[in-house]
Parts: sequence; structure tokens; C-alpha cells
Amino acid sequence: MFRPASGTARGLSALEVQAFSGDGTLAAEGRTAYDGTVIFERLKPGSYSVRIDVDQAKRLKLRFTSSVEFTIPAKGGYAGLVTAYVAILQ
Repeated sequence: MFRPASGTARGLSALEVQAFSGDGTLAAEGRTAYDGTVIFERLKPGSYSVRIDVDQAKRLKLRFTSSVEFTIPAKGGYAGLVTAYVAILQ
């Protein structure tokens, strides 16, 4: 989600994001849809952190406002809804 200074938060499309496993290994990559959603599939159970692709983040001067993490349960399945906010670097 992106919240401009003069408006309501909205999804940010075409943001390239990456999910990293607890040991720092790149586990999945994806690009956000028109509404800001991204789905990572076929992840093994465990904890993951999400980052904006380094090159894109640098080029567009974007960052997450806080750390973005999620966990796939031991039995697998849906990790749940994770909301992340994106800000422009000052």
C-alpha cells in the first residue's frame, strides 16, 4: 500500500518484491498486481521476510515503512493477509 501525503492509501502496482527465508535465501519473487497484491506460491513451512527488489527500490527511491514478515504454518497452507506500506525515501 502507498499512502500519498494528500490522500488515502492505495495498492501499488508493478512493485517487484522478494521473499527471503530465515537463513537469507531468496525463496520467491513476484510483482504486485494493480491492487498491490502479490502471491508467493509453493513456499515451504517457515518464516519469511519480504523486501522490495534492491534495484527497483533504489531507482524509485522506495522503502517499506516497517519490516514485512510472514510465516507458513508447519502443515503448510495460507499464511494470511500481510499488509505492507511503501514510502518514498526522503
